[in-house]
Amino acid sequence: MSANFEVSIVGLERLRAWLLAAPARFESALWAATEEGAQIEADAIRADTPQLTGTLASSIGSIVTRGPGGAEAAIGTPVTYGPFVERGTRQHGAARHMFQHGAQASTPEVEGRFDSAIRSITSTFGNI
Repeated sequence: MSANFEVSIVGLERLRAWLLAAPARFESALWAATEEGAQIEADAIRADTPQLTGTLASSIGSIVTRGPGGAEAAIGTPVTYGPFVERGTRQHGAARHMFQHGAQASTPEVEGRFDSAIRSITSTFGNI
């Protein structure tokens, strides 16, 4: 004995549209989170930087580059003596480790930005 039946998937077109749009949405949200995260980290580093004249702290910035594999951020300073303040010298004093400390201090907030970006996209999945 054989039985014939028909299956109809309700919402298939909406699902297909969501899946097609998802990569671009994720990419956009993660690029924005990278830019925000870089700024948060740079701010934390500046806050921990010695303020003798303010030149070093004000020179600290971030650059975000985008490529086919995603976004990448670099935080640094063009001031030539920055690495000596970070690592210390015998003549000028102990290491300040402001880049290391700033990166560690900002990690929870930066991770939160990425979590929020991902949740903002995945939460729309339930609306299909």
